[in-house]
Amino acid sequence: LAAAINGTLVDTSYYKPYAQVLAQSSRLFDTGLYVQGFAIGEVNSRPIALSCFTDGTAAGSGNVFSLDYFDTGVNISKNNIASGHCNGACFNDTTGNFYIVTGGIAGSPDQIIEYSPEGVVVNTVNFEYSPWAIAWNNDKFYIAVSGSRIVVTDNTFNVLAVKNITLDSGYTYQGMLADDKYLYFPNGNNRTTTTEDRAARNRISVYLHDGTLFKHIEVMIPIEVEGLALYQNRCYANCNSQSASLIFETDLYPSTAD
Repeated sequence: LAAAINGTLVDTSYYKPYAQVLAQSSRLFDTGLYVQGFAIGEVNSRPIALSCFTDGTAAGSGNVFSLDYFDTGVNISKNNIASGHCNGACFNDTTGNFYIVTGGIAGSPDQIIEYSPEGVVVNTVNFEYSPWAIAWNNDKFYIAVSGSRIVVTDNTFNVLAVKNITLDSGYTYQGMLADDKYLYFPNGNNRTTTTEDRAARNRISVYLHDGTLFKHIEVMIPIEVEGLALYQNRCYANCNSQSASLIFETDLYPSTAD
């Protein structure tokens, strides 16, 4: 996903095998909670990772938002935030804050939470759609909402456009990324039963900004990918194994095809 650097898709065929980042997997996660939203932002030249853990309920009264320095593993803050079901997150370079969406499931409020790198809720927006994933690029938010649509807004959530998008039946889409040309959705086949089968059907689906499917990239991770983030030209996947949550990192090999 180096595509986020220059707006072009650098891979069309082969994903380098993932390598678990063991130094980070032990300190970004809370036992007994499931990771959902995940984002990395650079603040004062330091990478900060936001991991949103859910208790699995629509109300989310037991949710935990954890902020960690991504380069050293030092925890900045860990707060209990009653936020609804935190499905996705992103970082906004212009405002310098994180954003978490909490819609997409019955009973969860259709909200977008603005969260500072210091661990403070800055603002809560009651969104007119039901959001389940969010990404930011070039002063625009790209928000996946119920009804297979992408809502494009400015930095204050004024709606600029609504695009239809076709999602594959039988796949669970989790989180998203955006660059100048593409939207990236990690997703897995929720009908698989074995570890090997699951790994063979995890993927990143790549769409154009108008909602047209560009391609699927297979991702050989045997557990559920919940969110994606970019840092220093590498893609990091936050994954949920039902008993533990782990971070994997990867490179993409460039290709002449686009």
